[in-house]
Amino acid sequence: MLAWFTAFYARNHTFLLQAFLIALITDQLFFKEESIPKRIGKSLGAFLLSLNTSMIMTVFLYQKLSPLLSLNVLSDFFLATGLILLTLIPVIFLYQRLINKKPSVAVFTYCQFVIAAEISVQYKNLCKRL
Repeated sequence: MLAWFTAFYARNHTFLLQAFLIALITDQLFFKEESIPKRIGKSLGAFLLSLNTSMIMTVFLYQKLSPLLSLNVLSDFFLATGLILLTLIPVIFLYQRLINKKPSVAVFTYCQFVIAAEISVQYKNLCKRL
């Protein structure tokens, strides 16, 4: 399992950076009124509930399930999409409880994780081409 995590982060180190930055932003938006111990704990929680965690769970489940199924391109797409939703939906609800805001605020803020991850992937692809 440790080798799998090491290989995942070697290929996707930008997700880790993204999780750290979003945790800092979440801290500034929602936790600056908290005491220092609560603030540190909640910021760590935001880091752990970032898209980074959902991506780890999705990739791990996909790599375990896809060899067991004989998939064509369309069913492979549906499996990947289903696994993303399977991991994202519960994590968004946990994030909502962490920041203690209405669902719309939590979903909007959490969408910034997704946007930041996409930007980091595009940046990584751009750097490879240059």
